[in-house]
Amino acid sequence: NDAYYDDINMIYNALFDMKYGNSARISFKQLKLANTSGINKQKQIDISYTTEYRDVQNEINLYSSALRQINPLSEFLDYYRVIESVSCSNGVCWIEKHLDKIKDYNFGYVAILTEPLINPKIQNIFFLYKKRALSRLNYYYKQKKTTCDIANYFYKEIRCGIAHGRKDVKIFDFKTDLQTIVQDNYIIKLLARMAIEEKMRGS
Repeated sequence: NDAYYDDINMIYNALFDMKYGNSARISFKQLKLANTSGINKQKQIDISYTTEYRDVQNEINLYSSALRQINPLSEFLDYYRVIESVSCSNGVCWIEKHLDKIKDYNFGYVAILTEPLINPKIQNIFFLYKKRALSRLNYYYKQKKTTCDIANYFYKEIRCGIAHGRKDVKIFDFKTDLQTIVQDNYIIKLLARMAIEEKMRGS
């Protein structure tokens, strides 16, 4: 039904503006070739998704679902499910092992353009994510939290608090729970991406 998909597209555009700002645009590099008349043409980039990403299709679906969430609690849970899928466990040991790798990890390059009509500024969105993730990690380290403490906190307090309804339930309260999880999402988002790439490499 075209009307349904048109509505979904409008919703996702609105969510993007809420998360990144209504003047921000994310763009991907395109290959340009000069033709004989000297006019540059964009060449269509053909990526064999099925071949390249077959082994991580479930994790990519979970990661994609997280990106489409406006509710930070649902976003965190979907990122965490990526790690559970890759580690075939509750993810605690995997997170503990990988937290300190964020600082030096190369997450690639995706350009985000802000204020395009006034003062265009292009940045790598992963630079921004990493900066915020490391700031959040430093906050935990200053509280004398170890990587083991943080990993257990992410699982027992946040992941289980979102997924279960028995005790210590995390709620969309516009206060402590929400603000905390918004900041932790930068860490878990990068860890989820690392998990996908690690599985693709077979390591």
